[in-house]
Amino acid sequence: MAVVSFPFYLDCPVVEVQFRRMDGSGTVARRLLVDSGFTGQSAFVLPSADEGLVVQRLAPETETAGALHGRHRRIWVACTMPPIGFRDTLLAICTDMTPLALPPLIEGMAGLTFLQRFQRWGGERRGDGSWQFLLETTLGPQAP
Repeated sequence: MAVVSFPFYLDCPVVEVQFRRMDGSGTVARRLLVDSGFTGQSAFVLPSADEGLVVQRLAPETETAGALHGRHRRIWVACTMPPIGFRDTLLAICTDMTPLALPPLIEGMAGLTFLQRFQRWGGERRGDGSWQFLLETTLGPQAP
C-alpha cells in the first residue's frame, strides 16, 4: 500500500493533483478542496481557463445542482499522483468557480468520484494537533 498526505489548508482538506498538459509538455499541479458531497460522474471542478491547458478530449455538458448549479462544460483529464503511483483519466467540470467562494490559493475541487479511486481516504489528526488528508492506494510508487 502507498499513502500520501496533505496538510489541511486554512482548516480545509486539500489534495494536490497533477494534470497532464494537452500538448504533452508535462503536467500542471492544482491544489483542490476535497468535497465528498460533490458527487456524480465528474471527479473535479476546475477553472474555465484550465480547459485549454489540460483537456485530453471533450465530454458532454452536464447539469449540476447545489453550490454549483446549471449547465457546465466537461472535459476528460489525465491525472496523476506520482508519489503513490496513481494515474487515471477522469471527467472534470470546467467553469467559472466564483460562486463556490473557495479559499485563496485553492484552484478547484476534488469530489467523491475521485476519492472512490482510493482504497482509503480521510482526515487524520497528527501528533501536533494539526490535521492532514490521507489517500491510500494498493498501487506502489512508480519507478523513476
